Amino acid sequence: MSFNLCVFCGSSSPKNENISLLVEELFDYLLKKNSKLNLVYGGANIGLMGLVAEKFLNYERKVLGVMPSFLKDREVNHPTLSEFIETKSMHDRKQIMYDKADAFLILPGGLGTLDELFEAACWSQLDQHKKPICVYNPDKFFEHLDGMINLMLENGFISKSDRGIIKIESDFSRVSSHLSL
Repeated sequence: MSFNLCVFCGSSSPKNENISLLVEELFDYLLKKNSKLNLVYGGANIGLMGLVAEKFLNYERKVLGVMPSFLKDREVNHPTLSEFIETKSMHDRKQIMYDKADAFLILPGGLGTLDELFEAACWSQLDQHKKPICVYNPDKFFEHLDGMINLMLENGFISKSDRGIIKIESDFSRVSSHLSL
């Protein structure tokens, strides 16, 4: 049975080249560990999105890209994916990605990445899904995010069980474990 990992990440490349190297190492680890692992992602051929898609394609895995029409030029849709779905809106894009996913892995990115992370987490909090959500934290990229989520807990804006929805990890085996791979 295949396992569809939805990856949210930037369509830009990080200035810190070590982040890209660590992301590549993470996917080498995950793809060698699980031969049924496939990718659902935003469909771009650039930045971390392109790097992740190429990694899955190099391992001859299925790759589903989902992108709204208005982003095709800006994010440069990937031409050699297993499947590409063009949507009318960002909301349609996210809904398809959420529906197709068995788990969510968040990598470094910008505002869109955080939007996707928190929407998936909020839907889990509201019992709309129970799919695992893990944030990969290369070179402490998400250290401040972890602190902010802890501050929300300390101030009573989220419960302990809500805090457990988002796992933030730097260790490959713990990422794999949280995603049930």
